[in-house]
Amino acid sequence: MASDISGIGKVAESVELGTREVRELLSLFLKPSITQLGLFGGDWLKSQRETQLAKTLAKAKAKLNAGELTINPVPLKLLKPIVEDCSLEEDEDMIERWANLLAAAACGDPVLPTYVRLLAELTPNEARLLDALQLLQQEPANPRPGQFGGVPLGKVRAKTDLNPVEFRRIIINLIHLGLVFRILGTMTLLPSTIPKPFTDEDPIGTTLAANDFFAVCSRPPAAAQNLGDAQ
Repeated sequence: MASDISGIGKVAESVELGTREVRELLSLFLKPSITQLGLFGGDWLKSQRETQLAKTLAKAKAKLNAGELTINPVPLKLLKPIVEDCSLEEDEDMIERWANLLAAAACGDPVLPTYVRLLAELTPNEARLLDALQLLQQEPANPRPGQFGGVPLGKVRAKTDLNPVEFRRIIINLIHLGLVFRILGTMTLLPSTIPKPFTDEDPIGTTLAANDFFAVCSRPPAAAQNLGDAQ
């Protein structure tokens, strides 16, 4: 399977990991279970990527079968980055998102290459915070997703177990990625032109792009289609 797809294992092949010094240094950055098994360097990287890829492919196939959806060929321009990036994922929740994305592409949903890039850049905590914000927006007291309302930052943070520093960094990155917008009643600029600091009262919301991205990556294709029809 792996030999039929360009790019698998290329990371391992492009890195020289033969010297004892490199292996000893690498062991400092690997999980204890990996070092105990003696799985260093290229062999481990290749095995790890193939394992994660196989897991994602199997999950995507199961989702399509469960929805009784036909599996169609995915354009190589879309399939190649999905294969390369999902094979680097270790978090089970993120693997589910990759499987949803691949399944959507395989059943003919309009999956944009941008979605692959965004999913590759998100950390598990960022993805889960985006989920929490989406759910909060669907509460009756808040505007529908895509409308220019917002949820107070303090309310969003209460749905996470993130410390204030990590929460702030995640919000800033989601804004940078174009997935979240921040509403400022009055933009107060400091001499350095940096906007005023975040407060718990500042409303934030998901962008239209984030809503489409969320629908594709957070649910199996059949459920995502039903969500789109409901909206």
